[in-house]
Amino acid sequence: MKYFKIISAAFLALLVVACFDEPGTDILFDDSHAYLEINEATTAGGSTIAKAYSRVNNGVGVRDSVRVNLAGAHRSTPVSVTFQIDPAGTAIAGTHYNMITTGTTVTIPPNSSYAYIYFEVLDDNIEPLTNWDLKFELTGGDLPVHPTYSILTRRIQTLCAFARTNFLGVYDTDEPGYHHYDVTFTEDPDDANTIVNDNFWDSGVSIKYVLNANCRYKSLQRKVFSAPWWEQLTGHSIFVRPKLSNRTR
Repeated sequence: MKYFKIISAAFLALLVVACFDEPGTDILFDDSHAYLEINEATTAGGSTIAKAYSRVNNGVGVRDSVRVNLAGAHRSTPVSVTFQIDPAGTAIAGTHYNMITTGTTVTIPPNSSYAYIYFEVLDDNIEPLTNWDLKFELTGGDLPVHPTYSILTRRIQTLCAFARTNFLGVYDTDEPGYHHYDVTFTEDPDDANTIVNDNFWDSGVSIKYVLNANCRYKSLQRKVFSAPWWEQLTGHSIFVRPKLSNRTR
């Protein structure tokens, strides 16, 4: 019992000490600390954020936005924020982008934390492998702007157009723990976004890879089965073993 009493007393002393706040650790976040910022500028990417847009060539721009934050307590009245497009940016209005937000002011509604600056990217006019900088800068408003997080450069890029021919040919496949073998990718006659692998896992089985318009893997279709064990392969685990190396021809 003495041992239990000693432990209990020590725990009680610790509990009592823990109930008192350390002096100087309370911070009151009031209007004197509030400021305006661009949300993306606060991220690990920094003040320049590259974004790739799909180049569709359909005459229709891609709608996008930049979010403006109220860093502080909500206010009962609207918060006005002014901004400008920095002329030092390389993106050209009417060629690479159009503004959707009219004027140079956005408003954060009462009891809210953010508003958006809307624009559209004219992807038809942007060649792959080129960069065009659209620079946003908060210039003022009902609250101070943060000196660092008030500037953002959106680096506009476009994704390469889909070209199935980039995937076709004969590849030397290196499967760890097995050996090298050839795999031939050919066009699927029924679908323009599908390629056919004629020797998956060196088994003689043909499968189809279905790609989306950005050349990203979309799905797999099993075409020919040569053994019962093939039916047991499910999910993405089937992609683990083979490793495609250089195309040979």
